[in-house]
Amino acid sequence: MSGNVKTLYASDGQTPWEIEEGTTMSITGTFYDESDAAIALSAISAFTFTLYDVISREIINSRNAVNVLNASIGVVTSSGVFTLRLTVDDAIIVGCKGDDVVEAHRAQLKWTWNDGTADRTDMDEYEFGVRNLPTLS
Repeated sequence: MSGNVKTLYASDGQTPWEIEEGTTMSITGTFYDESDAAIALSAISAFTFTLYDVISREIINSRNAVNVLNASIGVVTSSGVFTLRLTVDDAIIVGCKGDDVVEAHRAQLKWTWNDGTADRTDMDEYEFGVRNLPTLS
């Protein structure tokens, strides 16, 4: 397992990615095997997603090891390119207090595939910020 934590960055490549609470975002990438070859969809048996707050470790929106392989919010193409579409309910503040504070969240992605000999599992984590918006009165 690689178990990489990847910070998502804005288009400038330097600013950490932030979304505002109550908005949507997508995470896109490619599933690779241990030799860095793309894994075909036909070999993938599971694509699970866990979403949690980095500091408290609280699970967000009941997203705890949910299998999203070509169902609900997860799409995988025949060549192993994935898109995970986070919903407005995934972009919530669970611990930070105060307006305009950024809370760090992680999306843990695990995928299982068969390499022709045995089942294999790998994972990556993607970290991004969720900004607490000022409340209007």
